[in-house]
Amino acid sequence: MTDKSAQGDGFLTTPPFRISYPALFKPTSMDGNKPKFQLTMVFPKGADLKAMNAAAVKAAKEKWGSVPDKLKKPFLDGDEEENEQLHGTIFIRATTKYKPGVITASREPVLEADEHLVKAGYWARAIVNAWGWTYGKKKGVSFGIQHVQLLPLSHVVEYYKDNDKVTYDIVEELFAGGPGKAEEAFADDVVASEDDPTEYMSDDDMADESEDTDDFMS
Repeated sequence: MTDKSAQGDGFLTTPPFRISYPALFKPTSMDGNKPKFQLTMVFPKGADLKAMNAAAVKAAKEKWGSVPDKLKKPFLDGDEEENEQLHGTIFIRATTKYKPGVITASREPVLEADEHLVKAGYWARAIVNAWGWTYGKKKGVSFGIQHVQLLPLSHVVEYYKDNDKVTYDIVEELFAGGPGKAEEAFADDVVASEDDPTEYMSDDDMADESEDTDDFMS
């Protein structure tokens, strides 16, 4: 895993995250919304999300010319949740109307018959894109999910080894209560994505990440 959330052509690869609420093989509906494929990505605080922030800022500016006031941002602070197992995390919901690709660490496809391999609490990374939306009087930026790659813990530790803000203890103890324990915290509406499917991009296909001075993380 050589990429550090590099970005190219509107799509970017996320840092490793814990999976929550996976619906990658069959679309599901939340609170009466149209059924969508979806996933919640739970990152340890300290993970480098600058590329995702830059993509979100860019999407807002492309949609409205500037970043609107009272914008619904995609980055959610786990410390503000009642569920203590989300504390110390940043989580992001991502959806798509197209079935995303799912592969193993060795890039073998995970088929619907093997969907039991994709469980809440497991580690993965994903290719996503940011997009701006308007729903009534509300405006926001969300992420569409394109592809998901499952990761063993050893890959996650290797990825974060040079990040002194994310230690092995944080990686190992995140959701120590077991897979799925954090799901009760995710109850907000998910807005449908308008993204398009794209082919899986390897690490070498990614360009340097975009730089932007705006910050959606604060």
